[in-house]
Amino acid sequence: MVIVSTTAIGVKPLVGFLSDRVRGTRKAHLMILSWYFALILVVFGLVA
Repeated sequence: MVIVSTTAIGVKPLVGFLSDRVRGTRKAHLMILSWYFALILVVFGLVA
């Protein structure tokens, strides 16, 4: 659960950093990271 919470806290700063460094919109980066976060939640749910 600590990993999931830490990921949730770190997503917004990571989106800002990625949008500054990599071409693309913040919306696209946020969508990719949101899908990744959802995948992590599903994996965690299957393990627990």
